[in-house]
Amino acid sequence: MKLELTEREELLLCVNNCAQKLNIPFLVIGATARDFLLSHYDKNIASPSSTLDVDIACRVDGWTAYNKLYQCLIKQEEISLDKTMMHRLLFRDKIPLDLLPFGLIGDDNNQVVWPGREDIELSVIGFEDAYISRISIWIADEMFSVACFAALVWLKLSAWCDNKSRTKDLLDIWFIIDNYLELIPEERIYAEDGIDRDIFDDENFSTMRAGARLLGRDIRRKGGVSVRKLFGNIMKQSGEPSDNFVMAMTKVAPSSINSLDIIDMLQVLCVELFDV
Repeated sequence: MKLELTEREELLLCVNNCAQKLNIPFLVIGATARDFLLSHYDKNIASPSSTLDVDIACRVDGWTAYNKLYQCLIKQEEISLDKTMMHRLLFRDKIPLDLLPFGLIGDDNNQVVWPGREDIELSVIGFEDAYISRISIWIADEMFSVACFAALVWLKLSAWCDNKSRTKDLLDIWFIIDNYLELIPEERIYAEDGIDRDIFDDENFSTMRAGARLLGRDIRRKGGVSVRKLFGNIMKQSGEPSDNFVMAMTKVAPSSINSLDIIDMLQVLCVELFDV
């Protein structure tokens, strides 16, 4: 029986076809990764937002490899250019495909600068760590690498730090933390030898605090120095409310959650992240 694929899945098959021809590894990130993980783990949890966008992080050693992949994709019948962004293509004239390079193409500051366009700069903080901690998911008998939930949090935090108007990134961060207790394998917390069984020992236990603690542990286990620095900078934030992570998070969290709750959540996460 022929499988019925979504348009996002069909697009990913096109990307995989080109990437395999050129031997270029890639990673599905963003909201598409979130939705695929929910389906992969059979979690009946509604996503906080819907999107058709597909974000692909391609691991390349330079612009020659990136351009080969880019050119291969635009030669596909249903993929066209999007003139608004240099890294964006369109599938069937409606589904944006963001092709984001990382790897040796980046500089020592985890930045990728487009040749001849110094005004176009992409932060790739945590991309390599996300690739190393990737999850394998099958789509139509083809295997895809998808960023894990913990990696999605640090990637979205980095994206928000670069552009404070990206409230959808904060919404996803809140969604993952608030549901993290249900998103991880049950044996980690419920099995007698579960590595995180102690999570229930917190005298101020709540699902939000537990999710933040577990997430902090996973970021510590899977994230590198640049990821820890990213969270360390967030803990030191001050200044205008519009530029402050805590205040920004209160705008996307439920009305029952106030700034003190967000501060507590962040502190709990960072205690585990920095293992102090």
